[in-house]
Amino acid sequence: MVWAAPVFVAVYLHVLERDITAVLGLAALAFVAGVIFYEVLNVPVADGVVIDLTEPLDLAIENVRIIIWLITENIRVALEIVIGTVRDLIDSIVAVTTAIAVAVTPRTWGEHR
Repeated sequence: MVWAAPVFVAVYLHVLERDITAVLGLAALAFVAGVIFYEVLNVPVADGVVIDLTEPLDLAIENVRIIIWLITENIRVALEIVIGTVRDLIDSIVAVTTAIAVAVTPRTWGEHR
């Protein structure tokens, strides 16, 4: 799989009609990046397996439950923030309109004529 990235980069850039030096240079850079992942970081990209999906199904289901809980909890907190902000905005609008209504009464209108 180390060779897949340079081939993809070369084909992609060729389709975009890039300069041949850019195609070759970036393909070489992709190959070097793959070798670094393989040799230095010991990531088994040469085998084509980066993530081992052989873990039991129960563990995978539990991970999905945790992710769903985290998402719903974040949505709940975000909604609480939005609802609180909307309440504050409505309270401010009511306060301003009340102040305007008190300041502008029929008695005041008659004085301006």
